[in-house]
Amino acid sequence: MTSFNRTFKRVLAMLMLLVITFTGLCAGTLEALASVENRYNSDSLVRTSLDEIKSVLTSTSYSEYLLSYNDANMATGKIVVDLVNGLDAVDTTATVNVVKNGDDLSKYLVDKNDAALHIPEGVDAILLCGDDGKVSFKITVPASGLYNINVGYFTGNVAVYNNVVDEDGKTVYENGLPQVNYESGKNNPTVGNYAAIERYVLIDGKVPYTEARSVELNRTWNDLYTFTNSKGETVQMYSDSQEFKDFVKAHYGDYELNRPFDNDANGNELKPEKVLVNEWTDTYVYDSTGYFNDPLCFYLSEGEHILSFQAVRETVALSSIVLEAAETLPTYAEYYEAMGGDAKKYKGDAQVIVQAEYATTVSERTIYQLNNRSSVFSQPQDPALIRLNMIGGDKWKYVGQWIEWEVEVPEEGFYSIIPRSLQSYYSGVYVSRKVMINGEVPFQEAGFVRFNYSSEWVTEPLHNGETEFMFYLNKGVNTIRLEVVLGDMASILSRVNNSLTKINAYYRKILMITGTEPDEYRDYRFERLIPDVLKGLREQAAELYAVSKELATLMGGKGSHSATLDRVANVCERMGQYPSTIAGYMSTLKSYSASLGTWLADTQNQPLGIDYICVQAPEAEAPQAEPGFFASLWGGIEKFVMSFFSDYDSLGSSEDLSNIENAEDYAIEVWTVTSRDQAQIVRNLVDDSFATTYGLPVVVKLVAGGTLLPATLAGTGPDVYMGAAQG
Repeated sequence: MTSFNRTFKRVLAMLMLLVITFTGLCAGTLEALASVENRYNSDSLVRTSLDEIKSVLTSTSYSEYLLSYNDANMATGKIVVDLVNGLDAVDTTATVNVVKNGDDLSKYLVDKNDAALHIPEGVDAILLCGDDGKVSFKITVPASGLYNINVGYFTGNVAVYNNVVDEDGKTVYENGLPQVNYESGKNNPTVGNYAAIERYVLIDGKVPYTEARSVELNRTWNDLYTFTNSKGETVQMYSDSQEFKDFVKAHYGDYELNRPFDNDANGNELKPEKVLVNEWTDTYVYDSTGYFNDPLCFYLSEGEHILSFQAVRETVALSSIVLEAAETLPTYAEYYEAMGGDAKKYKGDAQVIVQAEYATTVSERTIYQLNNRSSVFSQPQDPALIRLNMIGGDKWKYVGQWIEWEVEVPEEGFYSIIPRSLQSYYSGVYVSRKVMINGEVPFQEAGFVRFNYSSEWVTEPLHNGETEFMFYLNKGVNTIRLEVVLGDMASILSRVNNSLTKINAYYRKILMITGTEPDEYRDYRFERLIPDVLKGLREQAAELYAVSKELATLMGGKGSHSATLDRVANVCERMGQYPSTIAGYMSTLKSYSASLGTWLADTQNQPLGIDYICVQAPEAEAPQAEPGFFASLWGGIEKFVMSFFSDYDSLGSSEDLSNIENAEDYAIEVWTVTSRDQAQIVRNLVDDSFATTYGLPVVVKLVAGGTLLPATLAGTGPDVYMGAAQG
């Protein structure tokens, strides 16, 4: 009887453990998905069923997916999705509005910005999709193969009105079109939050691989400059407008005066306002992590399929969806010969310089002009005042972010493009950019040009570490776009990410045996219980050693960038070869795995600062990047002398307070310990709201932490202190 009770208790305990484990996994999955759905105030979770949640749970990586279809060829045909008649009413759960030519489009546009929402030429109707579910389309595939997906979309912010629903809460369709309720006061439309548009892709109701769970469609932003011209007139102009281009052209070479930036009362330049651009564009679907440089492929067999886009965040207006094989780019040698070779080299003496801070458009509003005073050669430069003389830096480091400029050249031909750049953020590591000329990547190698690490500014023609490239430009205006990519690092980071995932899985399996506090003196018999884990640890050690060796080859030698990989590989190797040491190495493996995760995240960042872009003849000498000894010495002396007269703590108002009688007697003094950018935002809010409402002058000062108590005791404290810890 005792034996029976013991057996019964063991079985009962095992059943309870399985129930708890299953419940925890389900709860964790639901909670994770809920956080994804609701972090942008989306109500899509309301429409998310358990089947829909299962459809996105896949552990297949893109590499494994491609390997499984290794024998499949790229598609030779093109599938144009019918956004209206191809809409699957049964499978679509998102709010959708079909807008045809001739309809009133003004009510769908959130930000007018002197532009109107229009239907692109050659398109009969557009589809507006909410952020509350998925939109599905029926497609017919004429031949099996691997397809890329090209999406045409609107970069502006659109309003999507609620659909008419029946008693069961299902959208009512009439003549194949979803019905929309436009009645005033009864239907508040859903609008976006100005972030990048994000969706995940499903084929026949399932996400084919993990990378398809997050694809992004970037918006387009420009600058709205507001400043006072030489005539004392207040002028407003957009950075992509002809008026702004004419202004920059008229004052070409004048980098000190006639700048389009507004100034505060101290004479410091202020960043212009970012404005969303309303335009139609198209792009292929890429991996948002940047681990794969080419557009993502999706295998489709011949016959009928359902293509779906599940909303993660933001509303979107679609003009087209095309499934096809992306064009194969030529090599640099093929491109050079096809465009005319040596005979088409520009041989003139024109040297066109575009100030990087005069970017036409950017992909995110967090990319803005910055001040750099590390070199007196930065254009423009002032020993005392803030001049917005560069763009990028650590604001321009995430995969997919881009900046675009316009350059006008005197004649067509091959030119050298030479940015004055600074990559001093990550020691010993280069960063990569994709180059697009007039909206297209001209050749394969332009997909990942390098900017090497340097503690100083450099002026080098765009290159890939081996070849300095020349680019064919048309006579007149051309666009140059630089986009953040991982380049040659993509495959390395992808392999490290896969290894880290497997190592963490092995760690959890070992933890299930040892518990949270392993006893290093106990024999757990790992070689009998988990031989597959020991084999896996050895395999991952070999993989990380190989990656470290490849990384050292790319970087020109071993360094801190490969030391982390070697440490993790060494621990995995010892644990895999000597099972008796596993318990003692568990805490070390946990710590090193966390370090590897940090290394992975840091290496994915690709910061780069640019002062200007020079376009010139390939044979001409590149501009001097840094000043000589005496120029640097004189610049340092100027900064030293002006430091006695400049107020680095006070943030100047955009209004001149000197015209206000006795302003100092009743001015409100505000201290803040935040960063200068955040303090400037406070300054702008004061000028735009408080000062105009109450007419009181406000002095905002940026101070160091810990100064409040001494200043208060001395009787010199502020009227308002911002940034104090709560509690």
